[in-house]
Amino acid sequence: MILDAAAGIGCPVIASITGCDYAVLVTEPTISGISDLRRILEIVNHFEVPYGIILNKWDINPETAEKIEKWSGDRFLGRISYDREVVNSIVNLRPVIVSKSKVKGEIKEIFEKIRESI
Repeated sequence: MILDAAAGIGCPVIASITGCDYAVLVTEPTISGISDLRRILEIVNHFEVPYGIILNKWDINPETAEKIEKWSGDRFLGRISYDREVVNSIVNLRPVIVSKSKVKGEIKEIFEKIRESI
């Protein structure tokens, strides 16, 4: 089962992680993204939940993205580029994976890495 938890580290997130077999942590290469990632890692590590890290919109700040990727080490699952087509898919209630978005391939690669990790 895949559960999409709320962003942040509040009670709903903690409840989602409790009893979880694997956590996929999605962050962006921004100051707030790094801060939130550090905080959620404290919770994930506290509950001893294995995890992987995905960089969303990595290309808005490639230097910071590279630092996060290196810091993540073997927990790094992949990068998802910024693409306006994602917004169009959301607005039109159409899954990104069936759109013409360039991120479609990136998401498929990440999905395969997650399948291998669990």
